[in-house]
Amino acid sequence: MFGRNLKLYSKSYLGYDLTIAWILIFINETTDGNQIATHQLTSKFIPHGLVGKFIFQGIKWNVQSFE
Repeated sequence: MFGRNLKLYSKSYLGYDLTIAWILIFINETTDGNQIATHQLTSKFIPHGLVGKFIFQGIKWNVQSFE
């Protein structure tokens, strides 16, 4: 800006809140307590046959569609 390079820092917590919301949706849809304990979540919002993984707060979660 005006012939100078500026370094800006920005932190958004929106992504953090969305991740928490997704986890809560997946946990509420997963009916098997053993799946939740082993971080295996199922959701009707995930297309059939799709399997995904994500790490949140150091915990690796596996998410898949209902069979």
